Amino acid sequence: MVVISGGWIESIQVRYGDTWAPRRGGPGGTLKASLVLSPGESIVWVSIRYGWYVDGMTVRTSTGHTQILGTEHVPHSAVATPCVSFGQPRLLFITGMSGAYLESITFVWASSGAPTPPPLGPSPPPPPPPPSPCAAGSDRESLSQGPYGGLGPSGAQATFDDWTAWNASGKKPISEMVVISGGWIESIQVRYGDTWAPRRGGPGGTLKASLVLSPGESIVWVSIRYGRYVDGMTVRTSTGHTQIMGTEFVPNSAVATPCVSFGQPRLLYIKDTQN
Repeated sequence: MVVISGGWIESIQVRYGDTWAPRRGGPGGTLKASLVLSPGESIVWVSIRYGWYVDGMTVRTSTGHTQILGTEHVPHSAVATPCVSFGQPRLLFITGMSGAYLESITFVWASSGAPTPPPLGPSPPPPPPPPSPCAAGSDRESLSQGPYGGLGPSGAQATFDDWTAWNASGKKPISEMVVISGGWIESIQVRYGDTWAPRRGGPGGTLKASLVLSPGESIVWVSIRYGRYVDGMTVRTSTGHTQIMGTEFVPNSAVATPCVSFGQPRLLYIKDTQN
């Protein structure tokens, strides 16, 4: 895999076995990073840094080798590696959009294969397969995913963190989420137990979406749609209910849900920046 970059990734080119795919992107860039894999080695984890274009990525291989490709110091990033129920994911090939630069990229993965069943008789079962690399650290009390979205107007941002409201509620689970949107999400407000956090965002927007959770129900999966701002999200709860909040038809999206080594993740609270 060869990446040419400047302020962002100008182009990427991948060799599959002995066959080179075309160079994806433009002719610019002065910094070249090349990842050469040994026979039997595969890419098992990717994290992407992005803004208007794809700025950089970090890749990890099945031997544990980690390499940075493109730029590093970008505030927006996302883990682009799927969860698998056993073994490790393995990168097959890439798709995306490119013009003068690498504008977007999608990674197509395969699982490393089903575990071997234990032999019959008194022989001990085989050792368990290695955990998925995206599950690393999933035994922590909490995991953060984000930020997602663009930079917005320069100088007009303020950070927010619903930890205070969540803690004041006695760390109660989310009981309601309200999103006000127009062309993108104008504001979001979350209730933790009976405690409402402040409304995060601005006063605009005409479309209101409200998700009310039943006792014992929790948010277990979130996908974010974004551009310069956060445009929309899709949430799924522990009962299987799925709800779209904000706008739908946005080309850029990311799964904002971490892998866990057992059970399901559960959304505790939200934080980030607002205008």
